[in-house]
Amino acid sequence: MGSSGDVGLARSQATRDDLKLDGLNPVAWFDGAGQLKATFVYASLPHVPDLMITPTATYRLVTDHLGSVTDVVNVATGAVVQRMRYDTFGVVLSDSQPGLQPFGFAGGLYDDATGLVRFGARDYDAEVGRWISKDPVRFDGGTNLFAYAGGDPVNFVDTNGLEVEILVFPPSNVSMSSWLGHVAVRIEETVWSFEPNTNMLNYDRNSYMSTPTNKSRAAHGLVLDLTAEQEADLESHFESMKKNNVQYTGVTNCIHPVEDWLIREGLISAYNWSIVPSGLMAAVSPVVKKRYVYNKSLLHVTTVTMPKYPYYWPGKYH
Repeated sequence: MGSSGDVGLARSQATRDDLKLDGLNPVAWFDGAGQLKATFVYASLPHVPDLMITPTATYRLVTDHLGSVTDVVNVATGAVVQRMRYDTFGVVLSDSQPGLQPFGFAGGLYDDATGLVRFGARDYDAEVGRWISKDPVRFDGGTNLFAYAGGDPVNFVDTNGLEVEILVFPPSNVSMSSWLGHVAVRIEETVWSFEPNTNMLNYDRNSYMSTPTNKSRAAHGLVLDLTAEQEADLESHFESMKKNNVQYTGVTNCIHPVEDWLIREGLISAYNWSIVPSGLMAAVSPVVKKRYVYNKSLLHVTTVTMPKYPYYWPGKYH
């Protein structure tokens, strides 16, 4: 987790509530007078608490597949004390107890006065399905600086205002240069790829995924559970490689840019088979919050579990 800090959370009442954060996760909730309202306990999901403990009761926060809070249940009595429902883009359709707890769509911090949802670095406006401020990594996060979760809020959630996804491609039947497969990293709408006979390159997501080589095989997408600070640092790491013209070699291949950074951050340990993309898939398992398989048309993704035998490519080669 990142370092602890405070963030003000505007509410409809005249006072100003505050949340004590551990990284991006609220761990305590105070009213405008500094009195403790609740603490939060995390277990099932990395960005949404399972329990809210107040001075008078303990509540279970029930969520959907994105982490959106749908029901709040009094643990002692079993009574549902709050029920929230949303449309596809997160507009709150109903809220039986506004302000009872601070979490809303996809586990973001919901302001019932404005309808905005705070995800780490930015505020999301569900009415238009977009961020209200530009991506803090600017155009390196894609050409649409206001896009949320790649425009697909049903399948994706962007808890930091950014998203990092490792793209792992199986061996190609088009290009002999990728007979072991290939690894690239997507940060929002930009893909960073370390390639033979050149250095670190960056592409628009759609154009990269639509190349003949990449369309011939189904990529696995591993969305990492990183803090906003870590995401920005990873972006800087790739930019530095490109600026310094670090060259691809047999020793330094497509896996190593992200692998070296993850090891440096203490997120993974050194592992065997580090030259094989499927080896990386196993190593990053502890920091993967979602995993997908892209279909051949690249129009949608399917959620899958981690492979049982991670050092071999799961399923048929494409």
